[in-house]
Parts: sequence; C-alpha cells; structure tokens
Amino acid sequence: MPARAVLTYSDYAALPDDGRRHELHRGELSMIPTPGTRHQGTLVAFGVRIHENVRGRGLGTVFLAPTVTSPKIC
Repeated sequence: MPARAVLTYSDYAALPDDGRRHELHRGELSMIPTPGTRHQGTLVAFGVRIHENVRGRGLGTVFLAPTVTSPKIC
C-alpha cells in the first residue's frame, strides 16, 4: 500500500489557479464540484427568506457569498 502524501497549507496555496474548487482536509486535497442549479435555486430561495426577515426587523445586512470588508455598502 503506497504511503499517503500529506499536504500543508503552503502546498495548497502554491497550487495553480485552474478554475476548480479545491479543499484541504487533514493534509488530503479534494476537488469539490461546482454547485448545480438545484443548489443555486435553493440558496436564492433561502437567501430571499432570510433577507426579508432580517430587513423587516432592522437586524442588519445579509450576504450570500463571502465578501471583503468595505467602508461602503452598495
């Protein structure tokens, strides 16, 4: 049985940007499939419901994807 290669974060960060999603778990690299249309539709429906609730109660702002901190919210 061949030994399993254990990757570090440095190894992960050095990967070329090939447009695919990769994750590193306990030293093992995995390629993650792009979410399909069913997943995207569910995300939108969920986001709309959460947004309506949060906005209606004045609780803040909802983002559906990772963002960077910005001094101005558009």
